[in-house]
Amino acid sequence: MEVGIINNSRDAYAFARLPKEEKSGLFNVSIVRMGLATSLAQFMLGATLGHRMTFIEAMMATTIGSLVLLFVSFGLGYAGMKESLSTSILSKMCGFGKIGSIFIGIIISVSSLCWFGINISLISQGVINTIAPNVNAFWIIIITGLIFSFLVAFGFKGLSITAKITVPLFLTVIFFISLKEVFFSSK
Repeated sequence: MEVGIINNSRDAYAFARLPKEEKSGLFNVSIVRMGLATSLAQFMLGATLGHRMTFIEAMMATTIGSLVLLFVSFGLGYAGMKESLSTSILSKMCGFGKIGSIFIGIIISVSSLCWFGINISLISQGVINTIAPNVNAFWIIIITGLIFSFLVAFGFKGLSITAKITVPLFLTVIFFISLKEVFFSSK
């Protein structure tokens, strides 16, 4: 069901099948997904679980939550990859109809907006605590929000470029922090 192509837009295939030459490679998709999995919000969630639960309880909660997310998102993701369609169009074609597709879009939008706010808050607080303790928090939040908005304006290609730089740096920092905590922390 081809709806048509929007002219003069980066989202030219939002309502149509994505041509094979426009698809992102496995490495680009994987590095962006790794960036999502290694985000500061995920580590904050892990820290919260770690302080409120025993190690086994936290691992069980994380594993079960991840498996539920895997099974829910895998089917739609796989179908979207095979059919080269966006989540909105695919959900419309899979029986949710126009209203159901709009509802799914609203849920995704609200969730993304909330996570945007959480990430901006966490990063701004980190900047205030480490780099600029005497700067007004309002301006740090505004600047951080503008940087993230600018990045998102470039879409998946912008996220891919950023992830290729930040994911290895983030994993390196986590590796050295883990080494320090395991081998050099005093009990």
